[in-house]
Amino acid sequence: MRKTKFTFYIIFFAFHLLLFIFALVVDNNRNDLNFLLALQSYIPVMKYVALAGLILFLIDFLLANIAVRNRLKDGQYWENEYNALKAKLYDYKESKSLDQPADLVDSEGEAQSEEPQEPQEAENGNQG
Repeated sequence: MRKTKFTFYIIFFAFHLLLFIFALVVDNNRNDLNFLLALQSYIPVMKYVALAGLILFLIDFLLANIAVRNRLKDGQYWENEYNALKAKLYDYKESKSLDQPADLVDSEGEAQSEEPQEPQEAENGNQG
């Protein structure tokens, strides 16, 4: 995990931890009317804290999308590499099969030797 992403998640965790602690304090003092009335003066601050939480959530969403996109690009890269290597292997096998002489078979199905034979007509023409 990159250092910036790790730092972001620490901040995101701290935000949620403070939000949880705040919820516990309010819950423990729910019967104290003076505490709740004093808390009312902090409502504008709570709006900004909620906005900060929303921004942190959007940043997390963007980081997740960037990570998914990078994985897809990486997967496509390796798929292209795999296909290129398959093509090279196929070409290598084809060149090997062309380099190695196979048994030649004439039209009658008999195997021919690898040495070229002299035409018989030339021999018959010289005998006269």
